[in-house]
Amino acid sequence: MIKGNRNLLFIYSNKNYTTINKNIKFKPQNSNFSLQTPQQLHNNFSKNLLFNSFLNNNKNNSYNIGSVNNINNTNKTFSKKFYCTQSSSNNNDKSNKLILKKFFLKVHPDIFYQFPKIKNNNDESLRLFLGFLGEVKSEKILKKEYNLKFYYQDENLYANEDEVPSVSVQFDVERSASSDSFENLVYLLRDAQIQIKSLFKQMGIKEEFILHHLITESANGIEEESLLDFIKNISFVAREQQNSFTEQEREIDLMYTYFYMEHKVRVLFQDHDFPLKNRKDHLKKLEKILNKIAPRKESNHNVIQEIFDKSNYSRNENQMYTSYRSNFNNNQHHNQNNNQSNDEDLNDTNNSGGFGSRVSNQQQLFSEFGVFGGKNKANFAGWEHIKSGYITPESNPKSDECNLRDRLEGVSIVFSKSLNSGVDSEGRLILNSNKKPSEWSKTLKTFKPSQIVTNIQKCKQRKSQEKELSKALKIGSLYTDYDYQNSQAYLEFLDKLFTQFKQFLMENNGFNSATNSLDEVNIKVIKEEQSNTIEPWKFNSKLAGIYIPLTSNYKEISDFLQSNHAQIKKEMERHRINMRNLAQLELIVKRQFRLARLKKIDDTIGMNEMVICLKRLIINNTPFLPYLYGMKLIVGYENKINFDGSIIIKWDFDV
Repeated sequence: MIKGNRNLLFIYSNKNYTTINKNIKFKPQNSNFSLQTPQQLHNNFSKNLLFNSFLNNNKNNSYNIGSVNNINNTNKTFSKKFYCTQSSSNNNDKSNKLILKKFFLKVHPDIFYQFPKIKNNNDESLRLFLGFLGEVKSEKILKKEYNLKFYYQDENLYANEDEVPSVSVQFDVERSASSDSFENLVYLLRDAQIQIKSLFKQMGIKEEFILHHLITESANGIEEESLLDFIKNISFVAREQQNSFTEQEREIDLMYTYFYMEHKVRVLFQDHDFPLKNRKDHLKKLEKILNKIAPRKESNHNVIQEIFDKSNYSRNENQMYTSYRSNFNNNQHHNQNNNQSNDEDLNDTNNSGGFGSRVSNQQQLFSEFGVFGGKNKANFAGWEHIKSGYITPESNPKSDECNLRDRLEGVSIVFSKSLNSGVDSEGRLILNSNKKPSEWSKTLKTFKPSQIVTNIQKCKQRKSQEKELSKALKIGSLYTDYDYQNSQAYLEFLDKLFTQFKQFLMENNGFNSATNSLDEVNIKVIKEEQSNTIEPWKFNSKLAGIYIPLTSNYKEISDFLQSNHAQIKKEMERHRINMRNLAQLELIVKRQFRLARLKKIDDTIGMNEMVICLKRLIINNTPFLPYLYGMKLIVGYENKINFDGSIIIKWDFDV
């Protein structure tokens, strides 16, 4: 029985059905990871993109899924039909295509470029498998033996051929002259589906693959934009936007420096995605408020104009994009030739953006002819703390009755969208960025330095307890989510563990039985409601540690670590090797494409996705080289350009 969304049809077969002999084997293995140079890769291996031709370019055997043919089901006579409504067919077909793409990405020869035997094996097995799928689609299944072996990419990054896991599948297709009827073909596909589903399942693909959907699929699929086309069209815009963003960051850095030099405060924005234009506006408003309630020296008026009024401009990003895109289209040929001819001669001095430029800019600020140096040096109070280090309200306490300028000394002022205005549990002075400046002014006038000092000391006490407990359990660190670490529930949890640890020492005459060290492993405490989505008491490779519930006690944690010490140590070592090998792979990609930055969008991109993406970039590097120099590249789920000029690419991109 094949399930659809609404309509169901039971299928039976006569005695002339076709059989398949099955033998599926799973062989996980282990290895060390070594990478060849980009030149060796280019010379030794071809760029054979089988899954692209299978999904997009094969016109005779198109695997785009779509329409459904009509059915005439009378007296148990079958014609070509999908066993569900058109809407459910389309949904299932799309799922089929995505499953096949997942499979191809896991076994694609390109991602095993450093292992020639595996690459050749997967290349041959994929050709046979694609041939079988083509026969299914054309309903011309021939008598043939299939004995396939696929090496695949799992969540680890291996160094040796012998360690790469593999799956073997073997089946014989026996088709007689009397088995041409559609019902026999359906039965054949049903049995073949079981084997292929088992194959996919052992590779970690959990979605259900329905083989006979290939028969009635439509060739009217929508082709996605290739990565190369996207990069070609967007690289000029991204580069200009990146330079513009860096210039605006410099202006904001200058404003941050001013607040320290004039008011001896540190100003921050908690929300990293807060637009630069809005940051400038907020900083200008803050400067006006502080000047009103704590007037600055008149001699600094010209400096203020130079810092805050000079950057009083904004750009409409959509207009800028349109302008740059038009400019790019008009000069595309010239830019491409210029980039290709000068690619090897480019160096960092040509790149006007980046952290180095911003540091150089900061050094110029304090030079003899800088904004805060020379004749202006005596006018800024921040100079007295430049060499001694940043001050805090705790290191230089002030009474609550002091004037505002003295009370602000050493305070961290943080703009936040979510937190309420006032002193937070970390000892920071929060200004809600959604509130009006009058609300900020009220908060600045009424805050008490004593409350800031008290909260800072509580944080230090919490950190001290976490360190003591980590030392007692012989682990790397004990912590929880940032926004939860000063909650009453977590502080009570730490107190409970600390009390239980002291009691444990008393019962054992001061001897700590936790002799096995796991100093690289972290423990993260999760809230009760998080237990439904996060599995506790199990090593997590993304965390490089273990989640424990808030309800656990000291003995429970200690016993778990000791009884599972060997397994945790083994998994931690595998994680360490993975991280080292991934860092090496990322370094090769950064050097090969001469990227300014390379990272993943967030933790939802796992090791498997990252490795597949980077290896395919390496083996298909040539067409991208003129366009990615000096760019910030982020591996994610869609092709797009960020406001800062960084480029996000799909991890499963089409070349």
